[in-house]
Amino acid sequence: MKTALIINDDKDTLDILGYIINDMGHNCINSQSLLPISEIIELAADIILFDHYTNLQTPGNLCFQIKSDPLLSHVPVILFSAHLNIANIAKNSLADAYLAKPFDIDDLTNLVNSLLQ
Repeated sequence: MKTALIINDDKDTLDILGYIINDMGHNCINSQSLLPISEIIELAADIILFDHYTNLQTPGNLCFQIKSDPLLSHVPVILFSAHLNIANIAKNSLADAYLAKPFDIDDLTNLVNSLLQ
């Protein structure tokens, strides 16, 4: 069983994503705010999903820090957003993948499964 860290400031979206990940057979750690790198390391998640906008901050910089940290660089990161430029945002922040909102649940589950293999 794998563990997913989901960061999203909208509680309803966070709950729905957590339900989907749990339904896939994985553990879920939910956070409504961005976390410091030290805490992310301690959580030892197998995959991280960020909303591009969280608490009026953009997690692209945190994503870049995660992908640049030797203890975390192997952890896949998925950015999701309704931002029209999410593909470039994900690329520039070194995210492994992105989902444009609104996204299909099957697209989410297929992406998570492919990144966790």
